[in-house]
Amino acid sequence: MSNHYPEAQTVIATLQTIPLAVMTLDIHGIVCSVNPALSLLTGYALDEVVERPVSRLAFNMADQSFDDILQATLLSGETWRGEWVWRKRNGDPISVQQTVASVKSREGENILILVTLQDTEHSTVEGSPPPAQRQRQGIPAVDAQSDFERFFNLIPDLACIVSTDGYFKKVNPAWESTLGYTQEEVLGIPMLDFIHPDDLEQTVYEAKRQGPEYRTRHFINRYRCKDGSYRVLNWTSTFNRDDSTRFGVAQDITERRQWEASLRQSEDALLRAKDVAEKANQSKSEFLANMSHEIRTPMNGLIGLTDLALDTELTLEQRGYLDGARSAAESLLRILNDILDFSKIEAGKLEFETIEFDLRQTIEALLKVLGIRAATKNLELACDLGPDVPSRVLGDPGRLQQILINLMGNAIKLTESGEVLIAVEPLSRTGQAVELHFSVKDTGIGIPMAKRQHVFTAFGQADGSSTRTFGGTGLGLTISSQLVQLMGGRIWLESEEGVGSTFHFTARLGIAPARPEAESPLDTGLLKGQSVLVVDDNATNRRILHRILTSYGMETTPAGSGVAALQALGRAAETGKPIALAVIDIQMPGMDGFALTQRIRANPQFRETKIALLASGVHRSDADRCRELGVSTYLVKPVGEIEILDAIGRMSHVAARIVRPDLQPRRRVEQGVTGLSFLVVDDNPVNRLVAQRMIENRHHTVTTATNGLEALEMLENGDFDCILMDVQMPVMDGFEATAAIRNRERGNGRHLPIVAMTAHAMSGDRERCLLAGMDGYLTKPINAVDVFATIDSVLEARKTRTPDAKESEI
Repeated sequence: MSNHYPEAQTVIATLQTIPLAVMTLDIHGIVCSVNPALSLLTGYALDEVVERPVSRLAFNMADQSFDDILQATLLSGETWRGEWVWRKRNGDPISVQQTVASVKSREGENILILVTLQDTEHSTVEGSPPPAQRQRQGIPAVDAQSDFERFFNLIPDLACIVSTDGYFKKVNPAWESTLGYTQEEVLGIPMLDFIHPDDLEQTVYEAKRQGPEYRTRHFINRYRCKDGSYRVLNWTSTFNRDDSTRFGVAQDITERRQWEASLRQSEDALLRAKDVAEKANQSKSEFLANMSHEIRTPMNGLIGLTDLALDTELTLEQRGYLDGARSAAESLLRILNDILDFSKIEAGKLEFETIEFDLRQTIEALLKVLGIRAATKNLELACDLGPDVPSRVLGDPGRLQQILINLMGNAIKLTESGEVLIAVEPLSRTGQAVELHFSVKDTGIGIPMAKRQHVFTAFGQADGSSTRTFGGTGLGLTISSQLVQLMGGRIWLESEEGVGSTFHFTARLGIAPARPEAESPLDTGLLKGQSVLVVDDNATNRRILHRILTSYGMETTPAGSGVAALQALGRAAETGKPIALAVIDIQMPGMDGFALTQRIRANPQFRETKIALLASGVHRSDADRCRELGVSTYLVKPVGEIEILDAIGRMSHVAARIVRPDLQPRRRVEQGVTGLSFLVVDDNPVNRLVAQRMIENRHHTVTTATNGLEALEMLENGDFDCILMDVQMPVMDGFEATAAIRNRERGNGRHLPIVAMTAHAMSGDRERCLLAGMDGYLTKPINAVDVFATIDSVLEARKTRTPDAKESEI
């Protein structure tokens, strides 16, 4: 709106005080304001005309309309003067002498139209009544010169009239309040005497510009105050209609200019601070990248050589020492990865992917890995996924596993006896997304109230004393907290000291399109009605197994001990409906699972009952004992839904449609293809040895080179199926060597697969390797599964690229 301009507000406010009838319009002819004198002349109150078209008040004359005058005034910038007829509130016409002029902003934009009205019937010209008679009629006397003086003196900005030779003829009182000069002190003095010397040239240039488009001018200069200081003035000036004088109005913008200068200084300071922060962040990133590289390089040798040694014939004592060394190295690697992830989160560079995955399989696969650690402490590890939890979802399974590993690993570490339970249930669901509530509950030491607020703080721990029992950097929970936030959720803690803790978090995941083969892992119709005895002294395990089996239509009988199990079997046999299947935990107090199985086998009533035994860890003696008792189904806790249904299906001779977890898919290179030729390029002799032995153990041949230049020389005389290329090497690094190889291949149609094998593991390193022309990316420390999985995918891609490749090359 035009009246949002400061200049428009000033004009409107000033016009309210003068006796001449005046209204202001916006550029579309809508009334913005009327002053009291116009209300007195026409009879209209303010609220009766404001925001309404002026055409409602002004008649159109025979030869032109009022709208034509408005458009002409806006286009030409010239003031229109003449007689017109207006409509009073009572409907009577009134003849007026009117002027129509445009008011412009400092930028020269039309912002208002100023209309003045003078009643010609009562004017002092053309025989109008004298002022005394006008006052008797209630009409204020109009003296144009007096009105101009009032208006000129009321303008809050500096106003002046300057002769064509550049001398002041008149100034308003604002000159004294702003610059300190009275009118007498500036009259007869050249205008240029007050201008800052540095602004004289531009001011003179503006004054000399000729042409109709320069009748109204806008410029800025500095004026000297009476005390010798300078104020910055923003001028608008225009010639009088007879070109004998020039009117000027100036707004004092000194404070605004100072504020703008201060703002620029602040912006410069912010930019400098930003530059310093970015350089500091870059230095930190470079330090972390170098630290990661320098630590991963020897760790690759440490873990790799330990794995190679563990694959040899060892005594029990030697194997124990090497297992301990490998465990220590893996702990160091976890700390390094935590630090790198924490740095990525701080820098906002943590990468997330959105892929389709099976939530149930992902969690159950994780439990198998953590179950080994829990079994060493005789802890029960269980998983309770609600029946309404969707199986196939969209998200980042790796990051979700990272959160669960941190929380469950922490729970196992802080729990000396009892159980660790992960539970998942849906909170809300739409057609495309589901919000899930995860909880990890333990029966550990608990966390004191005073320590709970620090557990999600970087490097904070529940036990920070020098005598603390449990190690760790304290970064795991911090990273988990950040990951949960990035997944659209929140994380919190409930704990009671000496009783245990429960970590909760929520996450939003997409819902993947349903797959027919994944709707039910087993033909449940064939299992419906099967009777199953569940025997476990742990109430949580009994409850979870009971829920899973009953959800598939089976009739479940829970028992918390061997004695209770025998009683349940006996009652069922007496009714003529013997229990067909029994799922029995091995580790139970009093009568353990083996003793219970032996009692069942010895009783003719129960001899047909099929038995599955559950163990809390892998023990060779358990498997031997199962064979002795004739138990064919032996499962290791924690047992997932898919695994227990598969076992029951086999025991019941029901054809199962199991969607099995693809935990570590075996690649074709591992499935029997041998005799491939590899070139390993690495300047570190230990890393070369690790990669060489790892590949040779799969019955392939290996040639080694210490830098990229040596690799190029070997390619001149040898033919290889794949190159494992280190990135950072002396003489010629991996990027230069790859570029040289790709340059040689141009025109011959060949493409030798190159896999980066590097200790560079920061954000963007993988992309940098692939952009350099490499086909795959491995991060040190390497392991056989990842190495051959990557090699397989690269060789498969090569086969697709070159259909005539030899079959032996894949």
